Amino acid sequence: MNRFFLLPGKISCASEATEIATNLGSCVAVCLFDSRKGIGGMNHYLLPAPLDGQAPSARFAVYAIKTLVNQMVELGASPKSLQAKIFGGGNLFPDMAVGRNVGAMNISIAKEILGEMKIPIVESNVGGNEARRITFRTDTFAVECISEKSSAKENFDITGYRSAQEPTKVTVAIVDDHPAIQKLYENIFKKHGLEVVGTAGDAFEARKLIVEKKPMVVTLDIEMPNMSGVEFLEKLMKHYPLPVVMVSHLDSQGEQAHRALELGAVEFVQKPLDVSSKALREMAELLVEKVRAAASKGAVAQRQLATKSTPPPVLTPHFGRNLSQKAELILIAGNTGSPPTLKTLLRSLPSNLPPVVVANSTLSHFLPSFVQNLQGETRLKLQIAASQQKLQPGHVYFIPNGTDGEVVQRKNDIELHLNSARSALQSPSADALFESGAACKQLNVVGLLLSGYGTDGVAGLEKMAGAKHVVMVQSPHEAALGFTALKAIALGVVDYVVSTEELIELLGSHSRRKAA
Repeated sequence: MNRFFLLPGKISCASEATEIATNLGSCVAVCLFDSRKGIGGMNHYLLPAPLDGQAPSARFAVYAIKTLVNQMVELGASPKSLQAKIFGGGNLFPDMAVGRNVGAMNISIAKEILGEMKIPIVESNVGGNEARRITFRTDTFAVECISEKSSAKENFDITGYRSAQEPTKVTVAIVDDHPAIQKLYENIFKKHGLEVVGTAGDAFEARKLIVEKKPMVVTLDIEMPNMSGVEFLEKLMKHYPLPVVMVSHLDSQGEQAHRALELGAVEFVQKPLDVSSKALREMAELLVEKVRAAASKGAVAQRQLATKSTPPPVLTPHFGRNLSQKAELILIAGNTGSPPTLKTLLRSLPSNLPPVVVANSTLSHFLPSFVQNLQGETRLKLQIAASQQKLQPGHVYFIPNGTDGEVVQRKNDIELHLNSARSALQSPSADALFESGAACKQLNVVGLLLSGYGTDGVAGLEKMAGAKHVVMVQSPHEAALGFTALKAIALGVVDYVVSTEELIELLGSHSRRKAA
């Protein structure tokens, strides 16, 4: 028997024995069954109806319920023979003004639409203040419903990936040979709620500090006396691996920054060349964000090692343009933890791929080094993007630091424009790239989000989904950090949740297909 996990905003129905599971918070699942034909189906919607500017999709009850009925009829079910069971609609956040009544509205509209379609509701388990885990048998109409009454319902996972939560307490050790910089970082971290366990001025002091205090994260300067930060990092990764954020004055040409990332550093943050209050403030915000990301990466790694959990078998049917149509443009974004996957993809994909544009804030500080080192290992032509550039098949364009990329369709050409970065925290911005891809209405565009921390890229993917483009995310179970992908999955905008191996197969298939 087939077994699947149904993601938010998706629909599935089957004429053979199939077990479909999903998790529900304020969302509602409608299960339908035709006992004469043995056909069953289920949806998982998040909201009653689209708001202004939102495109109809299976995220919304007004579309999801009627579409489920239509798909079941296509399989041979009779509308007059259908029966319904409804689940979910919990009020998980009774004290929050935002979203307080969403569950009740989702329940109400399900009853209203089913009533209008004269489909009787034979069972319901809805409302209350609990989340639910349900499993539906399409051949018997049996539904197992398990309530989640934990006091930590705000952490309830509707994606099925059981990902670790961000750590509430982050401890950090500072390694830098300038006492003034040590003090600056210490003040920055304490102001933002991070706990500094100690400071060190060179690798030998750092080793003693790390062994004694066992910090969750280390910030490490590249340029230090006696032993460079990169040399110390290599030893640390061999004997005492833990998340490290490299911090240095080295500019974007720095081979050492690139080397640090290859050795296992989580992130690289460039010290400002000027010491103005604005530059220091921007650097402080960025550094705090990267340290939190590094701590989260450590938490995810520890959890996966402890539980050895496996991802759910995900069923993600696509309701817009699907991968049988030739992609004409591929947009890839990510930040913390994404460079290894990106490197694997570019080494493996064929030379006649559609144009690829990459926005990756982790790589942006040393793009020249990354591109130069990788060029000899890929069949694609890699280059740092320039503004007003016409995009060519078989080329990969990296958006440089300090800018955001915007793809624009011009008659038979696709152009890439570079604009000033909208945020110093994520430069280049994944949202900016994906939003511009959403505006290319006449193209078949694929948006892919790799490992990342924060929310950059989620709003852009939502717009791409609304424009009926294909949306993919790297599996949160495989990614170094799946936090951003999980947010997109929970929003119901993702068509495909895929591993690196599956990405290579899916993206590579476009080079061999004719345009529809």
